[in-house]
Amino acid sequence: MTVYIGEAEWLCEDCGIEAGLSEEDSYPDCGETDCPENCARCHRPLEYSLTGEGVTYVMEHLDHEVAKWNLSPSKAMGEWKAVHDCYKGTWYEGSPWIVIMRDWAEELGNYGLDDADEHVVEMFLTLTLCAVKD
Repeated sequence: MTVYIGEAEWLCEDCGIEAGLSEEDSYPDCGETDCPENCARCHRPLEYSLTGEGVTYVMEHLDHEVAKWNLSPSKAMGEWKAVHDCYKGTWYEGSPWIVIMRDWAEELGNYGLDDADEHVVEMFLTLTLCAVKD
């Protein structure tokens, strides 16, 4: 996916073209980043490669969500199923917010995780599946 950089923000191809950016502002992807990247306008996931710090960033968030489940499954599920107005008109409109983190977790399949991290990712994806199926 071609991405654009405009006003110091990453934009997906559609939003970059809509903003009137030229090919001089385009890149084949976001390159290597310290966190997952989404379009600054529509929040569509962009193509990127995570640095080691980026993998740690995602793993810390997944660990936190699994810990929530361990403390109170019903509370965690309620939070995961929440649909927030802040995503209205974006790629994630109408989706539970946990879908964003599921996208991050699925992306980690492209990295050489150790067994413990792979277990956390698998557990997170399994636990949150019910939140996105309804």
